[in-house]
Amino acid sequence: HLKQAYDQRIMRLVNPVELLFHGLRANNEYVSPLLWTAGLDMLLMAGGATKFAGRVCSFLGDRTFIFPPDHAGRQLAYTVSDLAREVYDFRNITAHGHAVTGRYLEWEDFKWSTADFDTPLSPRRRYQLLGDASASLLCAVLRKVFIDNLVAAAKTEKAWRAQLR
Repeated sequence: HLKQAYDQRIMRLVNPVELLFHGLRANNEYVSPLLWTAGLDMLLMAGGATKFAGRVCSFLGDRTFIFPPDHAGRQLAYTVSDLAREVYDFRNITAHGHAVTGRYLEWEDFKWSTADFDTPLSPRRRYQLLGDASASLLCAVLRKVFIDNLVAAAKTEKAWRAQLR
């Protein structure tokens, strides 16, 4: 399905895939989330924080966990509805050249769905969690598009908007 998107030049799908790759290559904790959230915004055709959060919640399910379980089956507790709006808000801060301050710089321990676990990855700053969430959300949306065979719907704006409702 990915080849089909590239062969047919379905830019609504091609550009977010490219932004996923560029974000991984950038390896920058501010630029990478900006690219990943831009890819999400292209897919969701939102153009604003409220629509963005609503569409990603509708498309993936608002209670869907953002991150997959780890190798031991432990699940981080963050759901799409928990972080979608904040992911977009963080994108706005970086996209408009504002300083990353306040709550984004606060350290926080991971929130687990069942019990707390020690991990060398926690605590993290809030903006780092949001960056990881933007990558995971973009991968989840792209995965759904390709696994559920929504490539044909992505060809036209009208058909794609119907999928986003």
